[in-house]
Formats: sequence, structure tokens, C-alpha cells
Amino acid sequence: MKAAKRRWFLYMPAALVAAGIAVFSMMENPQGIIPATTSDKVLHGAAYCVLALTLLLGLEYKRSACIKHYLYTFLCTIAYGALMEGLQFWFTTTRTAEWGDLLADGLGALAAMAIVAIIQRINHK
Repeated sequence: MKAAKRRWFLYMPAALVAAGIAVFSMMENPQGIIPATTSDKVLHGAAYCVLALTLLLGLEYKRSACIKHYLYTFLCTIAYGALMEGLQFWFTTTRTAEWGDLLADGLGALAAMAIVAIIQRINHK
């Protein structure tokens, strides 16, 4: 029972990454912080890859890989990306929602799942 109560701590990295994504997503002009030469889609993919990695870290702590964890991670990551795109559309004046951004978010999540699967495969040899 005590272990279950402490399990929320495993999701803190994912919560911090999600908060960082939210801050950058709602900035009116992030070009002042992020170099303009960096592709917007690459940044989306990288950010959502890190989000998915941290979410998988919490889900798979001391457990074996499970397709349910991958599906949950992918759906949560995509849902969060869609939420951020919607918030950009409704609450910012200089940012727009783009399907390409959501696609990059999904590809980032898939990359994270591939990384975890490869690491688990190497560790179980």
C-alpha cells in the first residue's frame, strides 16, 4: 500500500515536461528563446519524444514492457498535443494550430516508444 501511495512520484518528470511544453506552447513569440533556424516540427518531435519517454518511465518502473503502456503513452501524448494546439488556436494571437505539429508530436511519441523497446531488448539479452 505504501508503494502505491508513493508511485505518483514516478510521474513527476512527465508532469514537469508537460508544464514546459505548455509554457512554450502558449508563448506569443518563442523565437526570442529558441533559435529561428531550428525547425518547428523538429522541436515538436523532440519535446513530445521526451514527454513520452518520461511517461513510459513512470508506467514501466519495475515492470516488463506491455503493449497497453505503449498505447496509453501514445494516446496521452497525442491528446496533450491536440490540447496544446487547441489552446494555441483559441488563446494566442500569433500562434496557430497545425496538423503538421500534431503529426510531429505523434512521431516523437513513436520515437520514444522505439527507444524504450530497443533498450529493453538490449537489457534482456
